[in-house]
Amino acid sequence: MASPRKYPRTPHLPFSPGVQEDDVILPVGILPPFLKGQVIVTEKLDGGNCSIYQGKVYSRTVNTEATHPSFGPIKQLASGISSLIPDNIQLFGENMFGIHSIEYNSLESFFYLFGVLEDGERWHSWQSVLDYSSLLGLPTVPVLTIAEFQSLNELQLLIEKNMKSRSQCGSSSPEGFVVRSVSSFSYSEFETHVCKYVRPNHIQTTDDWRLKWKQASLKK
Repeated sequence: MASPRKYPRTPHLPFSPGVQEDDVILPVGILPPFLKGQVIVTEKLDGGNCSIYQGKVYSRTVNTEATHPSFGPIKQLASGISSLIPDNIQLFGENMFGIHSIEYNSLESFFYLFGVLEDGERWHSWQSVLDYSSLLGLPTVPVLTIAEFQSLNELQLLIEKNMKSRSQCGSSSPEGFVVRSVSSFSYSEFETHVCKYVRPNHIQTTDDWRLKWKQASLKK
């Protein structure tokens, strides 16, 4: 049985202020080739990256199955939908059951789908992500726009404008945004087809979060 794949590191856009010491940053002033085609911009939710594969739930490390209590609802979800997911498909999403730095008050689900990986080698197109979202009754991460950009400056203006608005899942400002190709691409091409913007001074999860975490609530 094939092992689950780890979600790759996502490069920061050159104008992303929330860069950490070990982060990858796209070159300044150069419009990456994938941004010259149609891309989708989605809100970056402040949760825990996790995946569902062959009925099991994994955190980002994928070394072993997730055991922390914050994965409880995702495990229940996985058991209910596993019969609908082919064995060679790994679903990636944001686990929102544990509150991190942002407390959302309009969550529709504790799992927001954002990626579909086939055979550990190919990321499905965004349309395929939508197809799985419909099939499984799962929301995708909130979509800002699907568009083509002529320059990094054009993309920067759009993102910075929307950073002043509320998150689509709550009343606070967004953590940031993720930009990816709408088309399919290989696992090895991830860093040339996906990038992100993270707000300044975003608080990262500390080591004691696992002991002090609090549960989120779905909107009523």
